[in-house]
Amino acid sequence: MCSLLITQKILEVFKKPFLLENRELFANPSIGISFYPNDGEDVETLLKNSDTAMSRAKELGKNHQFFSPEMNAKATKRLLLESSLRRALEKQEMLLHYQPMVNLSTGQIIGMEALVRWQHPDLGLVPPAEFVPLAEETEVIIPLGEWVLRTACVQAKIWKGDGFRPIPMAVNLSPRQLRHQDLVEVVNRVLKETGLEPIILSWN
Repeated sequence: MCSLLITQKILEVFKKPFLLENRELFANPSIGISFYPNDGEDVETLLKNSDTAMSRAKELGKNHQFFSPEMNAKATKRLLLESSLRRALEKQEMLLHYQPMVNLSTGQIIGMEALVRWQHPDLGLVPPAEFVPLAEETEVIIPLGEWVLRTACVQAKIWKGDGFRPIPMAVNLSPRQLRHQDLVEVVNRVLKETGLEPIILSWN
């Protein structure tokens, strides 16, 4: 109870703006809390667990969070996923699923959306909700996004070569890709390498 009161006092302080060169700045703190001896019997462990709780508070958009053992399990899984994700492309663990866009009136397929999936050798099919945000944070999204674009273009070219009429292929772009300076160059290079007409591509 004492720790909660101290936390509330700290948060009250941060409600007021800080003056910096005659400008008012507001800070939104995230506080992680761990207890001796349940959450650790030495300073290093307590600080590590407090940091884990603080990270969890940021994820949840909360001002403070108490540590729980489940957080360590989640943090360990995240580290394993991050390490595996960095090697997933070179190990050819990524794959694309193609979701058809259908005209309900005619039943005709009018487009395709390329959806990236990760077939982890031990965890099986990892949901995009788990690995895409991680790819964003670690910048793996840049090479991953280029791989998705190139693979989708190659597949569209194959379908056309097999006699299917050209249909729009939608490829998702992340905010980090949109901010990347080489995006236009990457798109032009992939289209040139695959020989796909630019009109076939669309973006989500």
